Amino acid sequence: LAAEPAWQQLETAFDAAVARAEQRARLDAVLVRLDAQVRAGRYEAPAGDNAQETLLEAQAIARDDPSVVQRRDALARAIVARAQRALEGGRAEQALTDATLALAIKPGDAVADQLKRSAEGRIDSQRARVIAALSAAQQALAEGRYVAGGERSAKSLLEAVLALDPANADARDLLSQLPTRVATAVRDRVAAGELDAAQAQLKDARAAYPQDAALAALEREVVGAVTTARAAAERRAQLERITQQLARRPF
Repeated sequence: LAAEPAWQQLETAFDAAVARAEQRARLDAVLVRLDAQVRAGRYEAPAGDNAQETLLEAQAIARDDPSVVQRRDALARAIVARAQRALEGGRAEQALTDATLALAIKPGDAVADQLKRSAEGRIDSQRARVIAALSAAQQALAEGRYVAGGERSAKSLLEAVLALDPANADARDLLSQLPTRVATAVRDRVAAGELDAAQAQLKDARAAYPQDAALAALEREVVGAVTTARAAAERRAQLERITQQLARRPF
């Protein structure tokens, strides 16, 4: 039966339906978490538990799904409202930070763009450049561009902030946290079975921080995980070949 074309088509359709259901379940779980973060006002912080990062996770699953687009727009509106309150309260720097964040979440948003321009007009150009660079770095962190990506990496952008403002405490703190954040991301990828991506991310991190002992130890862990996974995959492939051979044998 397994060798029959009709059965194979049915099996393929069934597998596709199961995959779609699993994807929907994953998306719904992410959206529940996203809604809770928005309600709590955790728009962009703390790291690892904020709506900005969770929205990116949802977009990675189904960027154009109406429920994802709706959440993106709602999050952008919430941040725009916060920017508006900051501007009205005389906190132009906070307004600029929030307007920039809203535009990163929803590029081209007219209200956010106008707020950004208004806030920029109330602070000096040097400070505006620092805020823009720091906002870009925070967006890179949310997107997982820790050390890879050249000038668009969080590391490069944070270093650019410090070139403009050497005493910037936020940039210094974020830069010091980078190796730990990369390690966490690599472990998450390994746990999710994304071993190739984990290895690539770790390779970039090791190049950026060759003396980091924790990353060196993590590299050994990942190599062991990859070896184990490859052996398991080979056993599954061998079993599948045997199953197919048995299915083709007449009884």
